[in-house]
Amino acid sequence: MIAVPIIDEIMFGVLQLINFEGDPNFDSSDLKRAAFFSQMLARQFRESLQSNGGPFDQLVKQGSLSSSDLADAQANASLQGASVSGVLMDNYRRSAEAIGRSLAHQCLSGFLVDRASSRGGLANRVRLLTQQELGAHRA
Repeated sequence: MIAVPIIDEIMFGVLQLINFEGDPNFDSSDLKRAAFFSQMLARQFRESLQSNGGPFDQLVKQGSLSSSDLADAQANASLQGASVSGVLMDNYRRSAEAIGRSLAHQCLSGFLVDRASSRGGLANRVRLLTQQELGAHRA
């Protein structure tokens, strides 16, 4: 059996090759081919991930956030029961405006940043506008 990681900045999975019982064992050239193939898969997965049109992909495409930081923020949000937007603002110092633009790009709509006073300062909340609301705000 051969198992090699499918990794490119982040771990996508593992490629596992299993030979049939009675077949010859894998050798070092098989391992090299498996490693090469896993690298090809990782590049393909990375390209697919970057072009999946996720709500925060615009931040990655603009270079404002690395794809591994985005993956970490999404994991942290899930663990904390928090929003990804909140984690990006609190832990990665991304502005509500930048997050709003990324969300708006995903949804093909506008965004509005509410600055509501909270303890010790301003709290930013990003709210997506529907197409109808967007027209009313532009008028």
